[in-house]
Amino acid sequence: MALEWNEWTQWNHIPPSPVIYEHSAIDLGAVISFVPQATYTGSGTPTITEKHSDDDVTYTNYAATGSLISARYFIIKVSVVETSYGAVMDNLVIVADATTQTEDFFDIDMSTLAGSTGNRTIVPAKTYSLITSVGIAIQNVGAGYSWEVISKAPSAIVIKVYDGSDILADATIDITIRGIAG
Repeated sequence: MALEWNEWTQWNHIPPSPVIYEHSAIDLGAVISFVPQATYTGSGTPTITEKHSDDDVTYTNYAATGSLISARYFIIKVSVVETSYGAVMDNLVIVADATTQTEDFFDIDMSTLAGSTGNRTIVPAKTYSLITSVGIAIQNVGAGYSWEVISKAPSAIVIKVYDGSDILADATIDITIRGIAG
């Protein structure tokens, strides 16, 4: 039933409280260890909680943010209590704060790595839960050599190096690995 303006005295003048916002699931791409954080800007007193999952199906119960968790998916929920004028959310910044790490390998003769000519596996010295990038510098081969990353699996990175004729070839390389600590 809709209220008419002449029924003003029957309208509810008290804004709803709490106002609840639940962000959609955030997919980190792999199960990693991180601290979910959120910063709220607006009126009212916010309570910020999170729930997380490895499979985007089964989630934990909501809990306070700020503790180290291990998950692939997480959801942030903000509940704002404001009794005077109603809650207004101006901004919500969500961060998955994880420990990143980098390692470098210099002057690696590819023929000493597992695999076949030009198709080699690099085993990182550090433990990663997610590799974000792999950089390779091919040394002293002249023009035409190229490389590609086939797999960024945290325990075994697979690369291919091609000579100027687009044939798999070994070379001496430098490698930089960046990712999330495992």
